[in-house]
Amino acid sequence: TLLVRTEIGLVASLTRIVVLFAAAMVAGSQAFSSCPPASASDGLRKASEMFSSETQAFVCLPSSKTFLDNWEQTELGKFASDEQLKDFWTSQQESIRKRFSESGWQLNVKFEDLTSICSGQAAMGWIARPAVTEKPFSLGVIIDILGNESQVDELLARIGKEMEDLKAESNKIPLGDLQVPHYRMPTSAADIRPKESFYVVYAGQLFAADDLVTIEEFVQAQKNAPAESLSNSRLYQQVHARIIRDRHEAELEFFVRPLGFGRLLRSVSGKNP
Repeated sequence: TLLVRTEIGLVASLTRIVVLFAAAMVAGSQAFSSCPPASASDGLRKASEMFSSETQAFVCLPSSKTFLDNWEQTELGKFASDEQLKDFWTSQQESIRKRFSESGWQLNVKFEDLTSICSGQAAMGWIARPAVTEKPFSLGVIIDILGNESQVDELLARIGKEMEDLKAESNKIPLGDLQVPHYRMPTSAADIRPKESFYVVYAGQLFAADDLVTIEEFVQAQKNAPAESLSNSRLYQQVHARIIRDRHEAELEFFVRPLGFGRLLRSVSGKNP
């Protein structure tokens, strides 16, 4: 019974994060309505084909514009745009940031940034790295940005300035023909491991992660879809095979391995898995 409750609790927790994540994207901003959506002809690979098969939790808006257009018609979407509820929504956004921070989030891409830079899908995932003792997990983000490159340049410049203000060490790491901005935050006695972040724009997508190996995987996956991807994993395919679909495209996708995600979150907190 305890095991079942634990699994249900983890799934419910992630579900709440998904809903609030989506809500935060549109709260207080309608800038996305002018962004052209990406299409299959743009040649951008699906995020599920780029994340490792070791991904324990995955959240994706396959077409952010479609989601946001329909979101405005929902009751929750109407609440998000109600000026009288602005303070409440701000508090909810802070709650989301705290939840993500507790889940290992240390990237400077904010929820509200998505409305100005995203042209199609936006996805994030927690990846298990059991072979890496000092940090057995990764957090990665993939955002389609076609047509919004200037806004992304502004975002990366802002991140650089924020890191400078926080006295973070910064450098650029060569990755093939790319230069990957890398930031390392000053550590404190309370930190159980260094806080690092990496960002790179490649082939119409923005990649962000808390380690270089995830950035490398995304770049390589954009070039050639890996055989060991999340979309090719047996469990992911089994789950998708059970989904009853209609004529509408999916607007929100999430996938979680409850026990694996639970072990990963314990690693994030510094506890034994």
